[in-house]
Amino acid sequence: MIKNGFDSFPVAHRDAARSALVAAFGAASVGQIATLAGGATTASVYRVDVGGRPYLLRIEGHPSPLRNPHQYESMRIAAKEGIAPGIHYVDEMNRIAIIDFIEQVPLKAFPGGRSALAQALGDLLSRVQSAPAFPYFVEYPDIVAQWRNTEIDNPAGPLFTTSKFSEGDIICETNCGTYCSCCSGSYRKECC
Repeated sequence: MIKNGFDSFPVAHRDAARSALVAAFGAASVGQIATLAGGATTASVYRVDVGGRPYLLRIEGHPSPLRNPHQYESMRIAAKEGIAPGIHYVDEMNRIAIIDFIEQVPLKAFPGGRSALAQALGDLLSRVQSAPAFPYFVEYPDIVAQWRNTEIDNPAGPLFTTSKFSEGDIICETNCGTYCSCCSGSYRKECC
């Protein structure tokens, strides 16, 4: 949904969004604001046109016990290395960020075709490997243990809140032979 003005933001986010945009861009004209959907996030995500250029404004939801406390530092490292969108504003306390908006483009439309895409991916991988390490967060088994033992906003869904299913379900090591989500019980549509 595309709207003009701050009415596009839920009332609970309007003041924070306005403050973030003013802090990042001063008195620049704010154009269209569009709510975005998709991705693996509980954040509210918006495309905001400022001064004729698109940006992504992200407002985190309720903090999960599994939230990476270093996420904004990791974003800064990745942006500085050119492996993530540029950052224009971060408010860690209120969990708001404004970053460059990246238009979705099919890989088959990459300029120069497959060989240029392969070269660009190699260059990207080189930058990833030479970038400073992100701050340490947690070991994988500790995350799985938190999924099994938490009762709020489990990112794996209700499937793991009761410990009814094992870690094998996460990595598709169920005994049905097809490894589909129906067999693990995480999805109610039969596919095998």
